[in-house]
Amino acid sequence: MKVAHLIESTGFYGAERVVINLCTELQSASSYQPLVLGIVKRSGASPKLLDVARDRGIDSSIAVVRNWLLPIDALLLCRKVVELKVDILHCHGYKAAILGRLVKRVCGVRCVTTCHLWYMGRTRPFRSRFLIAVEKWLHRSADVVVAVSQKIKDSLVAVGVDADRVEVVPNGIPLTEYKKSSVGSNTYDRNHLRILNVGRLSEQKAQSALIECARILRERGTVFEINIVGEGPFRPALEAQIAREGLGDSVNLLGFRDDVVDLLQQSDVFVLPSYDEGMPMALLEAAAVCLPIIATDVGDVGKVVVNDKSGQIIDAGNAEQLADAIAVIASDWGKADQQAQVAHDRVRSFYSSQNMCVEYSRIYSLLKGQ
Repeated sequence: MKVAHLIESTGFYGAERVVINLCTELQSASSYQPLVLGIVKRSGASPKLLDVARDRGIDSSIAVVRNWLLPIDALLLCRKVVELKVDILHCHGYKAAILGRLVKRVCGVRCVTTCHLWYMGRTRPFRSRFLIAVEKWLHRSADVVVAVSQKIKDSLVAVGVDADRVEVVPNGIPLTEYKKSSVGSNTYDRNHLRILNVGRLSEQKAQSALIECARILRERGTVFEINIVGEGPFRPALEAQIAREGLGDSVNLLGFRDDVVDLLQQSDVFVLPSYDEGMPMALLEAAAVCLPIIATDVGDVGKVVVNDKSGQIIDAGNAEQLADAIAVIASDWGKADQQAQVAHDRVRSFYSSQNMCVEYSRIYSLLKGQ
């Protein structure tokens, strides 16, 4: 069974990691042939996602979809799906979901859509808001929609999608790729805190609150280093904030990195200050290496991080609380490591890519049988 994953990708973030992890697992199952089908706006473009897919030995292809030639390019996408002999089209993101419905109608290909998250913050362009609204409306007549968190399923049901057609499949990571961090053995100087954040530089991820926290930590005399991994539209604003606060020697915007696992293992604390999430992959990865976590209770984060039991929970956008939570962890590393172990065990039990693959395989089989 050939399963094509249709996604528009401008980086290598959570949704892209889900696609790669799922395709890797599907590839090991003899009954599936996964394909990554990347939506691009011009010929010759090569998204990071497709580079990673090729490195993993996963088949990949591009679909050029230009806004000003959308009707023509959508029909060309239909032809490509037929030529590739796709059995199931798995769509990720609002543009892929809309195109997927057209492909289904024209080609008769079975279609499933995964909803990773809709963040409707103040900076979201009107065009994106409109397309998200269209996607939600189309889901009301979909065969099956997958939500990566219960909160997203609730949002789908609230806009009229039949609850029986919405499946919740948690994101998963390949656990064998993540070894426990050695910080629990005090290998590192914990009087010099290494704080890590991984995520797209955007309003949703609230890295500005982390930078504000850095100012507070400096005023308190804490010795620290904050590394922020990722790219995105908020980079200029974050750079300006770092310069304005004179934090260039202690807050680093690292951009895209291929060594995130190494960075996690070399850090003391992982911080996720987001305003909204589904089930963030970076959180699962931090827990998998047994790194103490500070996060906001958004999406399904609370299923991994419970305040003062498996990490520290703070209010979104509250830099003072974030600084206090860092101080709590630094005051008792033994307790912090115990809480990290609880989060680690939770991820190993419920959030493996193998479990994710089993659930999607069940959905694919149901679709194929219809």
